[in-house]
Amino acid sequence: MKKIIIKITVGILIVVASVFSLGTYLWANNGIVNLESPRFFKKIESSLAVFFDNNIYLFDTSYNIIQTIDLDSISIHSHGDFDFFSNGDLLVYHKEYEESFIENLLTYFRAKKTNQSTPVGSDGFYRCRVLQNYCERIGRELPAINSSFRVSIDKRTNEIYLTDTARFKLYKLDEFGNAIESYENQLKFPNEVFLDNEQVVIANTNFHEVQIRSMDKLSQVESKHETDYDNGYRWPAHLAKVGDNWWVVVADNSMRDGRVFQFTNNWSEIGELFLEGMTDPGDLIYFNERVFVVGWTNFDIGIFDKNGVKQDSLLDVEFLHLLKHQKLRAEKLSSTKTIGLSIFILVLIIGFILAHLLERKKQS
Repeated sequence: MKKIIIKITVGILIVVASVFSLGTYLWANNGIVNLESPRFFKKIESSLAVFFDNNIYLFDTSYNIIQTIDLDSISIHSHGDFDFFSNGDLLVYHKEYEESFIENLLTYFRAKKTNQSTPVGSDGFYRCRVLQNYCERIGRELPAINSSFRVSIDKRTNEIYLTDTARFKLYKLDEFGNAIESYENQLKFPNEVFLDNEQVVIANTNFHEVQIRSMDKLSQVESKHETDYDNGYRWPAHLAKVGDNWWVVVADNSMRDGRVFQFTNNWSEIGELFLEGMTDPGDLIYFNERVFVVGWTNFDIGIFDKNGVKQDSLLDVEFLHLLKHQKLRAEKLSSTKTIGLSIFILVLIIGFILAHLLERKKQS
């Protein structure tokens, strides 16, 4: 009877320890996933806009914060990209709907989504007058965008160019979000859409190319420029025009740990940017003779001159403090995740050893 009680007690302790350690690992991992790094950049007049943690920070040319747009205060939970209209109104996508397992799986494998259902509840594009704390829903006829997309607004006309990444589709919308034209031809998982004078430049990710179209003949592809590099780097995701040249973030198949390649205006390769400790570069922008690059896993923003030389951080001390705080949170969660996994493995090993010893004792 005593032996049975010991076995039951040991079994319960092992199960409890396993559940606790695995739960700790999953909790920490979920915390890391939900921690936001700076996401996207935009320019508005002579200011740089940076999206970070559901806030948009506006910096002047001295890199001081001149305005913080708190999207929580206007009941917006931002999803994906953003931009500004010519009068300063903000275009943003509000999303509360959580994707299903199947939708997440399709996104992971970069499979084309064919669902054309409209957004659920209050989800969708909004045009916000930030100073008045007023947001108006636009583009109600557009399908719900529950995964990645990019937008760019032509400030001359307020027309919106939208890449619906998961549907392999390019839209041209009026300023009210109504579709003027849309195309799927020769597109596969398009990401960045960049407006350069009369040209629409697209990071056409799964065709491993940068694609050029004309604004007045959007249905036609004017030229394509291959981004197929060694060691499996061929998936372009972000791009920016830097002076007369182009910088393109090209990722591996996991869409992580990208490299930044530089090209002339005619798309002849110049070289590769040395990131100097930055990992997993994301969005980038050329502002005030500097190139700003998001470091996703660093919770950082790298700053380079247009020749690719890394600069000391010039950003507002308050903003740098926010980045540092987020990075410390990530490091603590990462340590907790490692501890949880280590304890789980240790518990399994101890459980195996105890089971083996008890079995040997029973046989003897």
